[in-house]
Amino acid sequence: MARLFIILAFFSICGCTSRTALSVNSAERFFLALPSGTAEYEVSLGDYLLMEQTIIREKSFRITQDVHSQIPGSLGFPFNFHLKAGNLIPTVKFGEGTLFRAAKGNFSADHSLLGSVATDEDEIGVISDKLGNPVKWYVDNARYNGVARGDAHWERAIKPEELLWVEPMVIESTERGSPYRYIQLLSVSWPIIKMKYSENWEGKTDEAVLEANGEDPEIVVKGFKFRVRKASSSLLKVERLR
Repeated sequence: MARLFIILAFFSICGCTSRTALSVNSAERFFLALPSGTAEYEVSLGDYLLMEQTIIREKSFRITQDVHSQIPGSLGFPFNFHLKAGNLIPTVKFGEGTLFRAAKGNFSADHSLLGSVATDEDEIGVISDKLGNPVKWYVDNARYNGVARGDAHWERAIKPEELLWVEPMVIESTERGSPYRYIQLLSVSWPIIKMKYSENWEGKTDEAVLEANGEDPEIVVKGFKFRVRKASSSLLKVERLR
């Protein structure tokens, strides 16, 4: 009978703080143009001779080590949650703070009687306060419970000794749908240089793999001009001419 009571209690629905979508203004946006402020620069294989795109910069957290702990469920009955070391993802506003969730595959939760109590569509992570400080662990296993997101939400304060496991960081990503163009260095087999050009710029979309002779006085790629100053099999030193 006691076992049945615990199982039923775990499925009880909690009253939770409202979740609202993050504003588009909650992230810093800036236009990245490389190279910048230098006539000569070095480019390794896979890096860019040219990159122009809007970048989103968001504050987040990194879990510095695997976390295995407990959190109170309904009526205070605890269950286990687990986080792998890795970056957290800003998700939604939560009261005056923000939820930062672990990526799929980097979290799980289990109960001594029920086994696994979280699906890949659930959330486990950290809650920040309005100043951006990490203050709580949270588990939202609404998908597992078959209820609306936020209706099966559990949290507890991060203990002082656990703060070492949550490190502030900044995530940079490209803005979906924003204009871009780049020239990427693919290989160097002197004097042949192989590059990839890609753009979605002013309504024009283009992508091509191009070859150039590094011994030429100028390398011209889609109107952009470069001069090779030094070369090896894995690195170029180039001068941007235009």
